[in-house]
Amino acid sequence: RFTRTEEDKTSVCKKEGGVQRIETLEKFEQDQVNVSTYKDSVIRHIRDTIQKADFPIYSKSPPGTARVNDITKWQVTTDNSIHGPDDPGNCGWVGIEVISPAFGFTAESLKSVEDMCSLLTSKYRTEVNETTGLHVHIGHKSLGFKFQDIQKLISFLWTFEPQLQTLHPQFRVDREYVYSLRESSNFSNDWRIKWGSRPRPISGAASFFKCRD
Repeated sequence: RFTRTEEDKTSVCKKEGGVQRIETLEKFEQDQVNVSTYKDSVIRHIRDTIQKADFPIYSKSPPGTARVNDITKWQVTTDNSIHGPDDPGNCGWVGIEVISPAFGFTAESLKSVEDMCSLLTSKYRTEVNETTGLHVHIGHKSLGFKFQDIQKLISFLWTFEPQLQTLHPQFRVDREYVYSLRESSNFSNDWRIKWGSRPRPISGAASFFKCRD
């Protein structure tokens, strides 16, 4: 059974929030049955909670299935890359991923994300650790991006990667899911094989600008 609270009869756990994706950890009492058997019930309960709070939620897919392409609704699915704390106590932990609709960068969109975080943390217990995280998808509606825009973006990210990495804790630098462009990208690895060393910042940026659409 789920852990009970007086308010909602359910207790779950949280993660970091963001404009595009919020990942959470849900905490439940360990029963004699493995905690993985609770995953479907956990997802259904979170979906119901979101729906009752009048957020648009995609609930047609079976619990635990991969995300769908409906970018107009919130989605809830599992995330096996998330792990519970080293000392879980008398509890099992289930990694849950909460995905927002595709929002424009507006005050209203940020407020919607804030409201979702408040909803989850008010209804469920939450846990943040080094396996939880946030990432944001950036798009241009159905127009896509011009080649020159991507060229400028990758050159900027390559050149200023050390400065950008100071925004993150060390465990989020050049690790699984967050590999460094300079250290671990295919471009850098191919350059190292060909020339015997990592490309310098100016060499990488110059190479990107030589590319043609």
